[in-house]
Amino acid sequence: MATENRSSPRETENRSSPIETENRSSPREWYTFSFSLPNKPSRVRVSVWRKLKKAGAAGFGGGQWILPQEEESLTVFQELQQEIEQNNGEAMLARSTFENVETEERIIRQFNEDRAQEYDEFMHKCADLLRELEEETAEEKFTFAELDENDEMHARLADWFRKIRQRDFFNSTDGTLAEEKWSECEAALATFEQEVYKRSLETDSEPEDLGTGEVEL
Repeated sequence: MATENRSSPRETENRSSPIETENRSSPREWYTFSFSLPNKPSRVRVSVWRKLKKAGAAGFGGGQWILPQEEESLTVFQELQQEIEQNNGEAMLARSTFENVETEERIIRQFNEDRAQEYDEFMHKCADLLRELEEETAEEKFTFAELDENDEMHARLADWFRKIRQRDFFNSTDGTLAEEKWSECEAALATFEQEVYKRSLETDSEPEDLGTGEVEL
């Protein structure tokens, strides 16, 4: 059984690098999006809300949502606008700048606070995986079944981490902490995998008991 090459979600991410936050000579540009929908059916409102959250949009008062000006952001808002209008709603999409520096800083802070909540939950799940590996190691449950179960949890966490990183437009400090916790998970799972492989070799090398070979007539 060969050891799987586990790569960080940051390394396999196809999205362009998160937007830098260095000082700018001109205001940053954003896409702003607002909409209204009939109260029923509620499923449309829920669908729109989930897609906004999945895209990493930051919500502000008055039902306004904001994303940094990127091609992906424009696509998300345009598709939502079409969905809303097809369901008897109204949507407004605009390109905006904020001349007030404090306003822009507040917007970026909101993005980072949203990501902080996601990273915190992610790190709790990483801790669950680490605890599971520690318990199985202490009990010497070095079986393929346990490894397979842990691999599934690892895969779900990897996919989740990749999605959060894609939404982390401003490289929040919580992302660094999450990366460190993820590295712990990677190392712990690799160690557990090697031990399972080692034990499997020992088991496979033991002679099989075929009995005495006597046949009763």
